[in-house]
Formats: sequence, structure tokens, C-alpha cells
Amino acid sequence: MAVSPHAGSGRGRSLVPELRARLGGAGYEVLLSESLPTIKAAVLRKDDDPPLRAVAVLGGDGSLSLVANTLPAGTPILPVPLGTENLLARYFGCTAEPAAVVAAVQQGRQRTIDAGTANGKLFLVMATCGFDAEVVRAMHLTRRGHIRRWSYFKPIARAVRSYAYPEVRVVPGGGPTAAAAEGIEGEATGAGAAAGRSDRPLTCRWAMVFNLPMYGGGLRIAPQAIPDDGQLDFVGLRGGGSLSTIQYLSRVYSGRLQRRADGCARRGTSWRWEANVRVPFQLDGDYVGRLPVAIGTLPGRVTLILPPPVS
Repeated sequence: MAVSPHAGSGRGRSLVPELRARLGGAGYEVLLSESLPTIKAAVLRKDDDPPLRAVAVLGGDGSLSLVANTLPAGTPILPVPLGTENLLARYFGCTAEPAAVVAAVQQGRQRTIDAGTANGKLFLVMATCGFDAEVVRAMHLTRRGHIRRWSYFKPIARAVRSYAYPEVRVVPGGGPTAAAAEGIEGEATGAGAAAGRSDRPLTCRWAMVFNLPMYGGGLRIAPQAIPDDGQLDFVGLRGGGSLSTIQYLSRVYSGRLQRRADGCARRGTSWRWEANVRVPFQLDGDYVGRLPVAIGTLPGRVTLILPPPVS
């Protein structure tokens, strides 16, 4: 079990020893660690007798993407949601209840999904730059332990006062191909790769790509995103300022965001985002760095262990 050092609080954190005890009682050998090198070494030396059932990731979306980035492709990963939003776990119906986790290990079904890559780092849900990434950056600079939703109040207020909404250039086809991102010679092929290179460059104030149709706070910015179609769904918003932000939020809640004249939605496999000033970007709710960023798609990169079907 890979445990994020920031995962959970109160009842959530107390689940960790309970989960270990339940899995051990069900006959499984359990390694519990906060060290990704330790987890990776255990996965690499594990033989097939008995086979590895799952790497349970006790944390949020950022922890899941970090573990997926560290472990070999095909490693079975079980989401155990102990983060703030837990978007991927919520989408696939995963819970942290000990009985449900044991059932998933014993009888869970495998689901292969795509991953995105941004400057070599994997993401499973989304990558964004703009106002929301500035909020995530401010949270990153002041974070102390577990984050709750109200923890974002001060970073949001600060961004509303000071964020300048600089222009971002989006170049479709400017990111790595799936083959290059995995260190393989050659180019990604198929209709998705062609679509990723065919669109014209554009400019916007917010740039976002989604692998899942999920966003924090229950927002559905790209409700058409599919996690296993070999592509990412891009949403670009050209408006800047607090008024535009409020209008965008109202249209997200009403399902009319992509009908705005100052927005666009595209589907593709790779992009490059650039800016003339320092613009932050975030992956799965974690601040990563500043533009430029090269974004690509890795079809079928991640194998999840999900709850067994409801009979």
C-alpha cells in the first residue's frame, strides 16, 4: 500500500492501520510505505507466486498520478480515496471503506485507461494553466498538512485580486507523441494522432485538457471526456478578469460553457502551451511548474483495480 504523507485526517487517517489489518486477515501479504522507491522496488522484484494483486494508493488524485508515473505500465493500481477531491475514485465508484477495499482486491475488475503526460510527468484527470493553476500554486506555497476545501478560500481571494490572466499560446501537435513519451522510437498513429496535429494554433487565457470529465467542486468543464479513447479533451477560454470567471462558472453549472464565442473545445493527442510571462500549470490538483509545457497522450498506460460489479 502506497500512502501519501498528506493523505486523510481524522477517520480517514485512522483507516490506514485498519485496512492493513483487514487485508492481512484476508490472507494477503501487505507492504505499507510512504516511500515510492520502496514500493517500486517491491513491485519489480515480485514474482508470480503469489501474483501481485494490487498497489493500493491511499491518497488523492495527485498521489495516484505520482504512483502511476513511478511504477511500470500495467501495474494494477487500486484507488483508495483519502484526498480532498478524489475525482478519479469518485468517477469509478471507489471508496475507502475497509470492506469495499478488501472486496476490490479479492474480486475487483481491471480497467485500462489512458494517461496524459506533461513535460514527462503523468496525469490521470486533467492538466490546466490559468486562474485555477494560480490558485493551486498559491496553495502549494502555503500548504501545511492535509488540505480541506475551505483551505482554498485565501488562495482564491488572492488570485481574484492579483491574477492578470496573461495570454497563452496553444499549438496543437506540439507535444510528445505517445511513442516518444514512453521512450520508444516512432510516432503515434491513428485518427487520434492526426486530429491532435490538424488544428490551428490559438490563444486563450485559460487552457485545460481532460482525460476524465471531472473537476473540483463538482464542475464538469469537459463532460464529453472519455478515459480510454486515446485522446484528451481540450477546453480554451479567452476571457480574462473576475467577471469572465463568474460567467464561466455559471455556464459550467448550466452546461452551456462551450457555447460561448470566447471559448473553444477540441479533441486531440498533443499540444504545446507557451506564454511570454510566468504562467503556472497544474496536474491533477498539484502545482508542477511554469509554462512552457508539452502535453501528450499515453493510450492504455494505466491499469486500475475497480470495485466488483454490483450483482
